[in-house]
Amino acid sequence: AHIMEDRVDLWPNTTIYNLLIDCHAWSKSPRGGQEAQLILDRMQNATVQEIARPNVDTYIKVMEAWASRKQVEHAQQVYGKLQERFESLKSSDLRPNTGAYNKLIKAWMKSGKPEAPQKAEDLLYEMMNKYKNGDKAVKPNKKTW
Repeated sequence: AHIMEDRVDLWPNTTIYNLLIDCHAWSKSPRGGQEAQLILDRMQNATVQEIARPNVDTYIKVMEAWASRKQVEHAQQVYGKLQERFESLKSSDLRPNTGAYNKLIKAWMKSGKPEAPQKAEDLLYEMMNKYKNGDKAVKPNKKTW
């Protein structure tokens, strides 16, 4: 999605792409997860010029698209990619936060898988340990509990 203009100020920014991903995430379409993922993949692609780059909210919204379709494995992959990109780029815009953990916990709980409660509990303990060790971005909140 882009505007056919030479003016850079008319190109969609990350906020606009996040809104588009949100539309797919909350749609009733069974392809909503794939469509959201395609947008994220394009935003991450370093060879694509003049496209907004994703932030942590972009990843959370794609995780929502997968979680609402009970596709926890895909949500887990998106979270893993967020962690990878944060580690490689060291950008505060990509720092995994409480919202990302909460979304992954939600994905596990919606999955209906027998291991879901244990996976969710493991994520909670991981959050609590990170917070206890100084990572203030992952402080559990009401949604976590």
